[in-house]
Amino acid sequence: MKFIYKLSFLLFSVFIVSSCNFETNILLGEIDPFPTLEENQQFVNDVLAYDHATMMKEKLNLTDSTVLDGIQYETESTEKGIKLKLNLTGSAISHTKEISDYFTSFFEQKAQQYKENGKKLRDATLKAAYFIDSMEEDNYDNMWSEFSPKAKEAATKEQFIKSFEPYSDKVKQGKKQLYSRLIQNKIRDFEGEFYIINYIYAEKYHIQVILQPIENELFVSNCVVTAL
Repeated sequence: MKFIYKLSFLLFSVFIVSSCNFETNILLGEIDPFPTLEENQQFVNDVLAYDHATMMKEKLNLTDSTVLDGIQYETESTEKGIKLKLNLTGSAISHTKEISDYFTSFFEQKAQQYKENGKKLRDATLKAAYFIDSMEEDNYDNMWSEFSPKAKEAATKEQFIKSFEPYSDKVKQGKKQLYSRLIQNKIRDFEGEFYIINYIYAEKYHIQVILQPIENELFVSNCVVTAL
């Protein structure tokens, strides 16, 4: 409740005083739903990594694509939390209240969801890191053991290994950095509970590991490596 109250109050205050003809600033307040600064920094990174352009377009029924181009983020660390400011320019200014309400609601919903799913999220992050480490070592047995039963029905182990061999030279002796953790209930036409863990590897590659719980155990359902 502290998080929601603080967020709503600061949004209302800044909305009243910060509008101008060329730029509007929306201050989302100090975001601190978790006990430590590190956790709150990661949470803000996670939330900003969602596909807000698509979701806002649908939720706000936007027909002008330039509205989305006029939204920029700024973050600032405090002792325990993160101050987040949205800078609106161009046609986004005329949608200030709608954008303000959208982000307020989204952060509140995700704060509750990430708390409720904290253990699964941590487990998914660790399992994704283990999967990447196994890929780095060409340990296909470990990778195969983490793959979901449904994925194994779609390919043999030999086909699985062949699909990951092109990544072998890319993922070698590099440093991986956690970028974002997303919780989704739908990916394309597939519905369910998904944990999407994104790592930056050797500052050259984006590695995305998608995990899905099956009978209280997390399995890797897909992994993609792309150049930055």
